[in-house]
Parts: sequence; structure tokens; C-alpha cells
Amino acid sequence: MNRKMRNKLKLSLVDTSCPRADDLLFLGRGRSDPLALRIMAAVAENVGWEVDDILQSQDIENIKSKIINLRSELVGFTTVTSNINSSLKLALELKKSRPELITVFGGYHATALPEDLLQFPQVDY
Repeated sequence: MNRKMRNKLKLSLVDTSCPRADDLLFLGRGRSDPLALRIMAAVAENVGWEVDDILQSQDIENIKSKIINLRSELVGFTTVTSNINSSLKLALELKKSRPELITVFGGYHATALPEDLLQFPQVDY
């Protein structure tokens, strides 16, 4: 069944600034999630979207694998200048595997430099 028929978008939220490369955080388990991503998850669920996971890690391959396996349709990234390169790399890798995947960048870096960020083809919004 396609997304239009079921009208429920599957969403994953990502923070690649986590200091430990082996630390992958799943929604509701492990250490505390970033507050901004928790708020976004609550808003998304409130409008009827399905939040697959909040993923927090510097392990790009691990996050990519999780998102591909979850069949997320939209991935939201929270960004600061220190993690923008890893977030862009992950978005590029995800788009290579799933070109139809929607990528949305937010956070301090995206807010400060939106025109610069939107020049990258792997960034949809």
C-alpha cells in the first residue's frame, strides 16, 4: 500500500553529533534523546505520522542500515556546524539507496545557512 492510500508518513529522526561512534539510540530505550528530536517526534505523531526511530550516532553505516530496514519515507536531521558534514554524507548515502526518500534538515546550522544547505542535491528541505 502506498503512502497516499494509508495517509501515514513513516519518519526517522537523526542526530549525527553523538560523541560515541558505537552509540545508537532507539526511541524509548537507552540514554536520553535530544529534546528537539523528542519534540519533533511528538508533533509528527500528533498529526498522524509514524515515528520509526530517533537515531543518534556518528556511525553513518549503522544509521543508514537502520533507516533502510525500517523503510522510513522521510528522514529529519538536526544539525550543528560540527555535524553538518556527517549529516550530508548520510543523506547522500541514503539517497543513493532510496532516491525517493525525503530529507529535511533543521537545527542551528540549517537555520543559520539555509541557502547554502539547499544547494546540496541530497537535501530536499
